[in-house]
Amino acid sequence: MTTKKKPSKGVGRPKFVVTKDMCVKAERYASQGLTQEQIALALGIGQSTLYDKQNEFVEFGEAIKRGKGKGKNILTAKLESA
Repeated sequence: MTTKKKPSKGVGRPKFVVTKDMCVKAERYASQGLTQEQIALALGIGQSTLYDKQNEFVEFGEAIKRGKGKGKNILTAKLESA
């Protein structure tokens, strides 16, 4: 006698889909000086998922890099004007 496996009823987190909106959010969080861990938390994903998606989607990784660069430029400008 074999038993059929019941279809999953959406147990667990929903799949994280990288969209343009997610890239914008990630860039904004990075520009505010958030760490990778904090960015992942703000996006509602695990840190390992954040790293996986950065490797999988170039535009997502680039958005975070751009954000970090913007944050450093803002900080540098403030320090120079002080």
